[in-house]
Amino acid sequence: MPASHPSAVHSGWLVIRPPGSKASSSKRYFLLLPDLVLYSFRSSADTSALTASPLPGCSVTTGAQLKGDSGCSEKDREKVVKLVQGGSRRVYYLAGTSSQEVERWAEVLGRAATGQMGAGGEAVTTGEEPRALQPGEVTRWEVAGNLRDWLEEVTTLEVPAALEGWQGEVTTL
Repeated sequence: MPASHPSAVHSGWLVIRPPGSKASSSKRYFLLLPDLVLYSFRSSADTSALTASPLPGCSVTTGAQLKGDSGCSEKDREKVVKLVQGGSRRVYYLAGTSSQEVERWAEVLGRAATGQMGAGGEAVTTGEEPRALQPGEVTRWEVAGNLRDWLEEVTTLEVPAALEGWQGEVTTL
């Protein structure tokens, strides 16, 4: 998956920071594709993604919604998007250089998180009226979140120290 993918709905540079970890902030190139997955890269010229995060079931907050959030300073909240992954509840803060840039990211990430994004990033609706869930019923986004969490658990590999930093292909059976 190249960072210059022609089907990108939205892309650009953001600083990513896990909560409470200012030292581990890193600038990444992000790419959102119509498959509702957010990919991150070290550079816009990379040919393979560092991460791939399915967005359905995530929560997206920004601006005034972040008031009082200990993971984001008050002065920065207009330039930050908070992304919380559905099942795992992992939290990430994505910072941009302007409030307009962050508003656009929040808009497209929000659409992807709710599954209401067309191939070009435009809003789409299902045409169905919202209804209350029946007992025992789950949304497809909860299923997607649970599947994503399970896949993260089963695909986590411990890399021997001798292979750290290796840039070749990895094949799993």
